[in-house]
Amino acid sequence: MNQIKITADSPADLPKSLVEELDIKIVPLYVNTKYGSYKDMIDITPNDIFNQYETTKVLPKTSACTIEDYVNVFKSIVNNGNRVIHFNIGSKFSSCYQNACIAAREFPENSICVIDSQNLSSGIVLCILAANDLINKGESIDNIANKILKDIVPNIETSFIIENLTYLHAGGRCSSVAKFGANLLKIKPCIELENGEMNSGKKYRGPFSKCVNEFINDRLINRTDINKDLIFITHSPCEKEIINQIKPKLSKKYNFKKVIEAQTSCTISSHCGPNTIGIVFLRNKEN
Repeated sequence: MNQIKITADSPADLPKSLVEELDIKIVPLYVNTKYGSYKDMIDITPNDIFNQYETTKVLPKTSACTIEDYVNVFKSIVNNGNRVIHFNIGSKFSSCYQNACIAAREFPENSICVIDSQNLSSGIVLCILAANDLINKGESIDNIANKILKDIVPNIETSFIIENLTYLHAGGRCSSVAKFGANLLKIKPCIELENGEMNSGKKYRGPFSKCVNEFINDRLINRTDINKDLIFITHSPCEKEIINQIKPKLSKKYNFKKVIEAQTSCTISSHCGPNTIGIVFLRNKEN
Protein backbone atom coordinates (compact mmCIF):
# COMPACT_ATOMS: atom_id res chain seq x y z
CA MET A 1 0.00 0.00 0.00
CA ASN A 2 2.56 2.57 1.21
CA GLN A 3 -0.06 5.25 1.65
CA ILE A 4 0.42 8.30 3.85
CA LYS A 5 -2.01 8.41 6.77
CA ILE A 6 -2.70 11.43 8.97
CA THR A 7 -2.93 11.26 12.75
CA ALA A 8 -3.41 14.06 15.28
CA ASP A 9 -3.64 14.89 18.98
CA SER A 10 -7.15 15.33 20.40
CA PRO A 11 -6.74 19.12 20.95
CA ALA A 12 -6.97 19.48 17.17
CA ASP A 13 -10.73 19.58 17.90
CA LEU A 14 -11.52 17.93 14.59
CA PRO A 15 -15.23 17.75 13.81
CA LYS A 16 -16.40 14.14 13.62
CA SER A 17 -17.37 14.58 9.97
CA LEU A 18 -13.78 15.48 9.03
CA VAL A 19 -12.35 12.63 11.10
CA GLU A 20 -14.50 10.19 9.14
CA GLU A 21 -14.06 11.86 5.75
CA LEU A 22 -10.26 12.01 5.98
CA ASP A 23 -9.88 8.74 7.94
CA ILE A 24 -7.82 10.38 10.67
CA LYS A 25 -6.68 8.56 13.79
CA ILE A 26 -6.93 10.73 16.92
CA VAL A 27 -4.55 10.24 19.85
CA PRO A 28 -6.32 11.43 23.02
CA LEU A 29 -4.62 13.40 25.78
CA TYR A 30 -5.57 12.67 29.38
CA VAL A 31 -7.89 14.57 31.70
CA ASN A 32 -7.06 13.89 35.35
CA THR A 33 -9.80 14.53 37.90
CA LYS A 34 -10.28 13.63 41.55
CA TYR A 35 -12.29 10.65 40.30
CA GLY A 36 -9.62 9.25 37.97
CA SER A 37 -7.80 9.72 34.67
CA TYR A 38 -9.83 9.82 31.46
CA LYS A 39 -9.11 9.92 27.74
CA ASP A 40 -10.04 13.23 26.16
CA MET A 41 -13.38 13.06 24.30
CA ILE A 42 -13.53 9.28 24.73
CA ASP A 43 -14.21 8.83 28.44
CA ILE A 44 -15.06 12.44 29.32
CA THR A 45 -16.62 15.51 27.69
CA PRO A 46 -16.26 19.25 28.32
CA ASN A 47 -19.67 19.36 30.03
CA ASP A 48 -18.50 16.62 32.40
CA ILE A 49 -15.56 18.83 33.35
CA PHE A 50 -17.72 21.90 33.88
CA ASN A 51 -20.20 19.95 36.01
CA GLN A 52 -17.39 18.51 38.13
CA TYR A 53 -15.84 21.93 38.63
CA GLU A 54 -19.14 23.46 39.70
CA THR A 55 -19.51 20.68 42.27
CA THR A 56 -15.95 20.38 43.56
CA LYS A 57 -14.34 23.75 42.63
CA VAL A 58 -11.32 21.65 41.63
CA LEU A 59 -10.22 22.04 38.02
CA PRO A 60 -9.05 18.85 36.29
CA LYS A 61 -5.49 18.78 34.99
CA THR A 62 -4.54 17.58 31.54
CA SER A 63 -1.52 15.49 30.63
CA ALA A 64 0.20 14.56 27.39
CA CYS A 65 -0.15 11.39 25.36
CA THR A 66 2.52 8.93 26.41
CA ILE A 67 5.28 7.55 24.21
CA GLU A 68 3.52 4.19 24.39
CA ASP A 69 0.26 5.78 23.16
CA TYR A 70 2.02 7.07 20.08
CA VAL A 71 3.90 3.82 19.46
CA ASN A 72 0.62 1.88 19.53
CA VAL A 73 -1.11 4.22 17.08
CA PHE A 74 1.87 4.43 14.73
CA LYS A 75 2.35 0.66 14.83
CA SER A 76 -1.24 0.01 13.76
CA ILE A 77 -0.62 2.06 10.62
CA VAL A 78 2.99 1.16 9.75
CA ASN A 79 2.33 -2.57 10.16
CA ASN A 80 -0.21 -2.26 7.36
CA GLY A 81 2.46 -0.92 5.02
CA ASN A 82 1.61 2.76 5.39
CA ARG A 83 3.47 5.86 6.58
CA VAL A 84 2.31 8.49 9.07
CA ILE A 85 2.21 12.26 9.26
CA HIS A 86 1.33 13.17 12.82
CA PHE A 87 0.21 16.66 13.89
CA ASN A 88 0.88 17.63 17.48
CA ILE A 89 -0.52 20.39 19.63
CA GLY A 90 2.12 23.14 19.78
CA SER A 91 5.28 22.10 21.60
CA LYS A 92 5.10 25.16 23.89
CA PHE A 93 1.75 23.94 25.25
CA SER A 94 2.53 20.29 25.89
CA SER A 95 5.19 17.57 25.82
CA CYS A 96 3.15 15.67 23.20
CA TYR A 97 5.52 16.69 20.40
CA GLN A 98 8.55 15.46 22.32
CA ASN A 99 6.85 12.15 23.12
CA ALA A 100 5.71 11.63 19.53
CA CYS A 101 9.24 12.26 18.24
CA ILE A 102 10.64 9.67 20.67
CA ALA A 103 7.98 7.18 19.59
CA ALA A 104 8.78 7.77 15.92
CA ARG A 105 12.36 6.59 16.49
CA GLU A 106 11.01 3.11 17.18
CA PHE A 107 10.11 2.72 13.50
CA PRO A 108 12.07 2.46 10.25
CA GLU A 109 13.44 5.73 8.88
CA ASN A 110 10.91 7.86 6.97
CA SER A 111 7.98 5.83 8.34
CA ILE A 112 6.79 8.57 10.70
CA CYS A 113 6.87 12.34 10.19
CA VAL A 114 6.00 14.32 13.33
CA ILE A 115 5.00 17.97 12.88
CA ASP A 116 4.85 20.62 15.59
CA SER A 117 1.77 22.63 14.58
CA GLN A 118 2.83 25.48 16.89
CA ASN A 119 -0.91 25.84 17.36
CA LEU A 120 -3.97 24.27 18.91
CA SER A 121 -7.55 23.49 18.02
CA SER A 122 -8.62 24.43 14.49
CA GLY A 123 -5.18 25.82 13.74
CA ILE A 124 -4.04 22.19 13.68
CA VAL A 125 -6.95 21.32 11.37
CA LEU A 126 -5.76 23.88 8.82
CA CYS A 127 -2.44 21.99 8.74
CA ILE A 128 -4.27 18.69 8.35
CA LEU A 129 -6.43 19.92 5.48
CA ALA A 130 -3.39 21.26 3.63
CA ALA A 131 -1.54 17.98 4.19
CA ASN A 132 -4.49 15.98 2.88
CA ASP A 133 -4.54 18.06 -0.33
CA LEU A 134 -0.82 17.48 -0.82
CA ILE A 135 -1.21 13.74 -0.23
CA ASN A 136 -3.92 13.63 -2.88
CA LYS A 137 -1.54 15.41 -5.29
CA GLY A 138 1.03 12.68 -4.75
CA GLU A 139 3.60 14.78 -2.88
CA SER A 140 6.30 12.98 -0.93
CA ILE A 141 6.14 12.93 2.86
CA ASP A 142 9.19 15.19 3.10
CA ASN A 143 7.74 17.74 0.67
CA ILE A 144 4.46 17.75 2.56
CA ALA A 145 6.19 18.45 5.87
CA ASN A 146 8.32 21.21 4.37
CA LYS A 147 5.35 22.94 2.73
CA ILE A 148 3.25 22.75 5.90
CA LEU A 149 6.02 24.25 8.04
CA LYS A 150 6.89 26.92 5.47
CA ASP A 151 3.54 27.93 3.97
CA ILE A 152 0.83 26.99 6.48
CA VAL A 153 2.07 27.13 10.07
CA PRO A 154 3.42 30.74 9.87
CA ASN A 155 0.17 31.96 8.30
CA ILE A 156 -2.37 30.52 10.73
CA GLU A 157 -4.24 33.15 12.72
CA THR A 158 -5.93 31.90 15.88
CA SER A 159 -7.67 34.09 18.44
CA PHE A 160 -10.54 33.69 20.87
CA ILE A 161 -12.60 35.61 23.37
CA ILE A 162 -13.37 34.35 26.87
CA GLU A 163 -16.52 35.25 28.79
CA ASN A 164 -14.80 35.20 32.19
CA LEU A 165 -11.50 34.29 33.80
CA THR A 166 -12.78 31.70 36.27
CA TYR A 167 -11.14 28.71 34.58
CA LEU A 168 -7.91 30.51 33.71
CA HIS A 169 -7.67 31.54 37.36
CA ALA A 170 -8.45 28.04 38.62
CA GLY A 171 -5.70 26.70 36.38
CA GLY A 172 -3.19 29.22 37.70
CA ARG A 173 -3.06 31.26 34.50
CA CYS A 174 -4.28 34.56 35.93
CA SER A 175 -4.21 36.18 39.36
CA SER A 176 -7.12 36.61 41.77
CA VAL A 177 -6.82 40.37 41.31
CA ALA A 178 -7.07 40.08 37.52
CA LYS A 179 -10.05 37.76 37.80
CA PHE A 180 -11.85 40.03 40.28
CA GLY A 181 -11.21 43.13 38.20
CA ALA A 182 -12.33 41.50 34.96
CA ASN A 183 -15.53 40.16 36.49
CA LEU A 184 -16.27 43.43 38.27
CA LEU A 185 -15.85 45.47 35.10
CA LYS A 186 -17.47 42.81 32.87
CA ILE A 187 -14.27 42.52 30.83
CA LYS A 188 -13.98 39.76 28.24
CA PRO A 189 -10.34 39.24 27.21
CA CYS A 190 -9.12 38.24 23.78
CA ILE A 191 -6.31 35.70 23.59
CA GLU A 192 -4.08 35.57 20.52
CA LEU A 193 -1.68 32.86 19.41
CA GLU A 194 1.66 34.20 18.21
CA ASN A 195 4.82 32.18 17.58
CA GLY A 196 3.34 29.16 19.29
CA GLU A 197 2.41 31.03 22.47
CA MET A 198 -0.76 32.56 23.92
CA ASN A 199 -0.72 36.30 24.48
CA SER A 200 -3.29 38.70 25.86
CA GLY A 201 -4.96 40.88 23.24
CA LYS A 202 -7.68 43.50 23.34
CA LYS A 203 -10.10 43.53 26.28
CA TYR A 204 -13.80 43.93 25.57
CA ARG A 205 -16.45 45.19 27.95
CA GLY A 206 -20.20 44.61 28.14
CA PRO A 207 -22.62 41.77 27.36
CA PHE A 208 -20.89 38.74 25.92
CA SER A 209 -22.82 38.67 22.63
CA LYS A 210 -21.89 42.32 21.98
CA CYS A 211 -18.24 41.64 22.82
CA VAL A 212 -18.13 38.62 20.49
CA ASN A 213 -19.36 40.71 17.57
CA GLU A 214 -16.83 43.45 18.30
CA PHE A 215 -14.06 40.87 18.58
CA ILE A 216 -14.88 39.32 15.21
CA ASN A 217 -15.18 42.71 13.57
CA ASP A 218 -11.77 43.74 14.93
CA ARG A 219 -10.15 40.55 13.64
CA LEU A 220 -11.65 40.62 10.15
CA ILE A 221 -12.74 44.09 9.00
CA ASN A 222 -10.79 46.04 6.37
CA ARG A 223 -8.08 43.41 5.91
CA THR A 224 -6.60 42.38 2.60
CA ASP A 225 -4.25 39.67 3.89
CA ILE A 226 -6.87 37.03 4.73
CA ASN A 227 -7.41 33.87 2.70
CA LYS A 228 -11.19 33.81 2.36
CA ASP A 229 -11.49 30.15 1.34
CA LEU A 230 -12.19 28.86 4.85
CA ILE A 231 -12.74 30.01 8.42
CA PHE A 232 -13.38 28.00 11.57
CA ILE A 233 -15.63 29.22 14.33
CA THR A 234 -14.44 27.11 17.23
CA HIS A 235 -16.01 27.20 20.66
CA SER A 236 -16.37 25.49 23.99
CA PRO A 237 -19.95 24.65 25.04
CA CYS A 238 -21.79 27.94 24.85
CA GLU A 239 -25.07 29.61 23.97
CA LYS A 240 -26.14 28.28 20.58
CA GLU A 241 -27.90 31.55 19.79
CA ILE A 242 -24.58 33.42 19.69
CA ILE A 243 -23.06 30.90 17.27
CA ASN A 244 -26.15 31.03 15.06
CA GLN A 245 -25.81 34.81 14.85
CA ILE A 246 -22.13 34.71 13.96
CA LYS A 247 -21.99 31.97 11.32
CA PRO A 248 -24.07 33.72 8.63
CA LYS A 249 -22.08 36.94 9.08
CA LEU A 250 -18.81 35.19 8.36
CA SER A 251 -20.00 34.23 4.88
CA LYS A 252 -22.30 37.15 4.05
CA LYS A 253 -20.51 40.11 5.65
CA TYR A 254 -16.90 38.90 5.61
CA ASN A 255 -17.14 36.85 2.39
CA PHE A 256 -15.68 33.56 3.53
CA LYS A 257 -16.45 30.80 1.04
CA LYS A 258 -16.72 28.11 3.70
CA VAL A 259 -17.47 28.29 7.42
CA ILE A 260 -16.89 25.25 9.63
CA GLU A 261 -18.10 25.06 13.22
CA ALA A 262 -16.03 23.03 15.66
CA GLN A 263 -16.32 22.38 19.39
CA THR A 264 -13.28 22.34 21.63
CA SER A 265 -12.06 19.15 23.26
CA CYS A 266 -11.73 18.64 26.99
CA THR A 267 -8.08 19.66 26.82
CA ILE A 268 -8.91 23.10 25.46
CA SER A 269 -12.21 23.56 27.30
CA SER A 270 -10.71 22.81 30.71
CA HIS A 271 -8.34 25.75 30.35
CA CYS A 272 -10.72 28.36 28.96
CA GLY A 273 -14.09 27.31 30.40
CA PRO A 274 -17.57 27.58 28.86
CA ASN A 275 -18.56 30.41 26.55
CA THR A 276 -15.22 30.76 24.79
CA ILE A 277 -15.44 31.52 21.08
CA GLY A 278 -12.60 31.66 18.59
CA ILE A 279 -12.02 32.19 14.90
CA VAL A 280 -9.23 30.50 12.98
CA PHE A 281 -8.17 31.13 9.39
CA LEU A 282 -5.17 31.46 7.11
CA ARG A 283 -3.46 34.64 6.06
CA ASN A 284 -2.32 34.85 2.46
CA LYS A 285 1.28 33.82 1.90
CA GLU A 286 3.75 36.66 1.59
CA ASN A 287 5.42 36.85 -1.81
